[in-house]
Amino acid sequence: MGFVSKAEDRFVSDWNASADVLTEFRLPKRIILNDLTLREGRQVEGLVVSPQSMQQVAEELVAAGVPMIQLHHTREHVEAIGALGLSIRTEVLTRSPTQSSPFTIEAHKERIDFV
Repeated sequence: MGFVSKAEDRFVSDWNASADVLTEFRLPKRIILNDLTLREGRQVEGLVVSPQSMQQVAEELVAAGVPMIQLHHTREHVEAIGALGLSIRTEVLTRSPTQSSPFTIEAHKERIDFV
């Protein structure tokens, strides 16, 4: 199967409309959306995201009804979002493949304790 495009700016797999696939869907009664904008968005090349910008995005996600967000482990960003006292679930990435050393157990414990 190839990819079909319903619009020039996006591509959708043929599998998304396949009767064979759709009849096999067994979706749960409840799905929790987990927004990655604040985690992955800051990794776009050339993009610099201020803590204030992250706060604005987080507040808009809450207003939109998103029940859960993820953050990167940057101290200033975690503190900025924490200062908002959001009423939604927040997860923080505590380690990434590009994380600098030390890679000791103690260093990891410090990062986890911080988060």
